[in-house]
Amino acid sequence: MSRPGSHSGHKLHDHGRYEPIRAVTAHPLCQRKRHHAAKRVLYEVEVSIVELVDLTAPDALDAVGLTIDDICADDHSPCQRVGGAAAWLASGGLLVPSARTEDSNLVILVGTLGLDDDLVIVNREIIKHQGPE
Repeated sequence: MSRPGSHSGHKLHDHGRYEPIRAVTAHPLCQRKRHHAAKRVLYEVEVSIVELVDLTAPDALDAVGLTIDDICADDHSPCQRVGGAAAWLASGGLLVPSARTEDSNLVILVGTLGLDDDLVIVNREIIKHQGPE
């Protein structure tokens, strides 16, 4: 379930260009309101992770005992168990379905990044809360 490769805080389009990932809409399967903090920090990073667990394939969530409902739930413990197992196995991160969009999220397990992994912060932007969704 892991694959070598390089992933960044950007979405790769079919034509090979990247654009920053800025999720603002809810995933169709997770339409309930979420409460947000007063501000968030958006980091643009360049990252290369050799051991990456990819849970975006249709059967990948089932293989680790998760469903899309687990991804969308307020109870994060099932997802935390999978993340904990990936960390224990020294994975550098997970590529997972997003609860907010039909895209994916890259979860970087900073504590388990290896010598062959790279993480460079390119930009940092504070995003202030605009009011209720």
